[in-house]
Amino acid sequence: MKKRLLKKTVVNRYKLGNDLLIGHYGNEILSCDKGAVSSRDWLTYRLHYVARGGVVLSFCGKIVELNAPAFFILRPEFAITYSPTPNLTTEIYWVSFTGNFAATYCDLLRLDSAAPFVKVPAQRHAPVRRTFNDIFSHEYDEPLMQNVAFTKTLMTLFFELYRLQPHVDATAERHARPHMQTMIEYVNVHFTDPSLTVASAAQALGFNPDYFSKIFKRETSVPFTRYVAQRRMEYAVSLFQNGATSVSQTAYQCGFTDSLYFSKVFTRYNHVSPTAFIQANRSKPKP
Repeated sequence: MKKRLLKKTVVNRYKLGNDLLIGHYGNEILSCDKGAVSSRDWLTYRLHYVARGGVVLSFCGKIVELNAPAFFILRPEFAITYSPTPNLTTEIYWVSFTGNFAATYCDLLRLDSAAPFVKVPAQRHAPVRRTFNDIFSHEYDEPLMQNVAFTKTLMTLFFELYRLQPHVDATAERHARPHMQTMIEYVNVHFTDPSLTVASAAQALGFNPDYFSKIFKRETSVPFTRYVAQRRMEYAVSLFQNGATSVSQTAYQCGFTDSLYFSKVFTRYNHVSPTAFIQANRSKPKP
């Protein structure tokens, strides 16, 4: 049987209404052999705070090592799992909640299946930890007052998360969602343009550059500049494989104004220089 080094919980004895119901708060030091915990293990939402050590998150086919301090969420409608990072002493706090507005709060704080975590600046660690610990340091004779304290603490944590998120106008977010594919298609058409930048693409599509960059990375899982570089390198390889022999001309066709910089980027992505790639392609037997 797996041993839990430390665990404490405090349960809400008073439930009022259906909009936001807080179940309990918990604090636990995880043993290294603790198995994976899944969002599908409960019907409730669970907001976690990694106070020490780290966890390994798995979601949407991705695996992320999340070190303290950081928040992450388990949402019952999404497949999200976590386990403690090996060889680290990991301490987590959590609060379980449900209700009609539970998903709405998570969406507002952008804790979704694409990014169910938020890293916390070191200077905010002490206030967040103190907020959790305050729940365990008080006893309430009246269940109603306990519910008030539980709700106040959760709202404080929500506000902390909101402060950590880049401010994005909700109307702009709704406007952007139908155009995410348009953003990618625009870059796929214009990646050979040497003047293509986040600013130029955002301006062409009518978005703020910072917001365009954030949404683009969320959709493609890579920063804008890396996506453009990858597309250019894929095109360069295709040109060389189809008989191109001039490095400088290929560089220009791929959107580079400096052939030396093109060679440097090509070598980094393909682990071989353009010249060596051309020679190797020449030596291949023709079909």
